[in-house]
Amino acid sequence: MPGPCEDLQDLERRVQRNAAELGQEAFWEQELRREQAREREAQSRLQALSAATAEHAARLQALDAQARALEDKLCQAAEAPGPPSPTASATERLRQDLAAQERQGAEVQGSLALVSRALEAAEHALQAQAQELEELNRELRQCNLQQFIQQTGAAPGTQDLMPPARGKPLPGAPRSPALVSSLSPEVSPLRQSWR
Repeated sequence: MPGPCEDLQDLERRVQRNAAELGQEAFWEQELRREQAREREAQSRLQALSAATAEHAARLQALDAQARALEDKLCQAAEAPGPPSPTASATERLRQDLAAQERQGAEVQGSLALVSRALEAAEHALQAQAQELEELNRELRQCNLQQFIQQTGAAPGTQDLMPPARGKPLPGAPRSPALVSSLSPEVSPLRQSWR
């Protein structure tokens, strides 16, 4: 039978192991909170880009309506009888107005294209952050399982204590493979609709 010294050493080892695992848990929970904050920021930017896209589309529609109205006036001025000089002058003004409206419409279309590209990039970034959030949640679930196994007295092998494989390691992540959680409820990733 093991003596008191061996029991004490075993308890000390378990205390040290639990302390290291609690440090791992704190690290992963902090990473999860950071990812959630980044996702909220990306969603806010995405909503702003969507609003800007809608505004540019409305302006473009208004410019198209103005251009059609100017074309109608131009046709009416060309067909209306009267002195040639005032008609020519009015026609020239209408042509200039129409050209200005077309230039402005082209500028709005260019701006709308830029906003659309930025919107698409923000959507890709948001999807990547959501995937990162799911990976962090899986790691926290693994931590919960490991602590439950330890609290019930089972002795998992080294392979059971390894964290799930990640696509790329987070900067500053602790190198100890043992992870643990305080059996806190899992934080689900944010699933907000930005459309």
